[in-house]
Amino acid sequence: MPRQSLPRHRAALLLAAALIPCVRSRAADAPPPSEPQKVEVTAREQPMEQKSYRDLLAAMKRFEPYQAAHPDARLRFRIWQRKDGVDLSQLRVWLYDPVDFHRVEPPLAADGSFTVPVLADLREHDAVVRTNMPEGTLAWMVSITRAGDDERHHVMGDLREACLLDVDFAHLARAIKPPAIYAIDAVSSNVCTVRGVDWGFYAERPVFSAHLSAGGRHAALLSDRLHGALALPVFHPLVDWSDLLRDRLYSPPLNDASWPDDATVDVVYVDDPDEVAAVSNTNKP
Repeated sequence: MPRQSLPRHRAALLLAAALIPCVRSRAADAPPPSEPQKVEVTAREQPMEQKSYRDLLAAMKRFEPYQAAHPDARLRFRIWQRKDGVDLSQLRVWLYDPVDFHRVEPPLAADGSFTVPVLADLREHDAVVRTNMPEGTLAWMVSITRAGDDERHHVMGDLREACLLDVDFAHLARAIKPPAIYAIDAVSSNVCTVRGVDWGFYAERPVFSAHLSAGGRHAALLSDRLHGALALPVFHPLVDWSDLLRDRLYSPPLNDASWPDDATVDVVYVDDPDEVAAVSNTNKP
């Protein structure tokens, strides 16, 4: 599901010579002096990461009935570092109006998440959500969390809703979207719950394992659902996680209806030795 891209950075050299009509003097036959050549050098601004403001508003609108049913659910748009060479501590985000050229800068949380205000003039002018980081260096994703929950703890229904909002409305994540997905999307209320469709999420730190729970049922994600193992290497350039985010990626079975929306997904980090030891002991025969 790759989304919008910008022109490649290039510099343009414009050479303009002023052409002056020749006017002969009555007193002399010498050619008139001409103005010196003028050379103007212009360079295009390096393309920066940006997304559609209207798309984010559409995701927010679609989220309203879900939030009404789950008042503690919070929708945020999250930015991650995808490539080396940028300092995410310097990240800035703003809404840019291409008609009257003004900016609105929404508050950016320490984790790189934000939301946007609903502004009629920016929506009418097809504004963009722009960053100060070069194109291709960031990963964007819809995030739904519960107020007060541990960052390692997630609700299956929230993950399904976040996937839907990203795929069909916000169009944030770069991902593989074959033509057949459009036909599936047309007949499904949530394409993310259709068999054969897989969607991944990023943890805050590298993932050791992820575990599902629903009532008395428990299961761990298989290794092929961690770190992008299901994707063939040829497709890696088409997705966000292939560089810095691979070890944070986990893909819960959103399309497995046997795990209800109130099922939970808990992530164990590689650098949490107590949790890793507990999981390892549990898995011993």
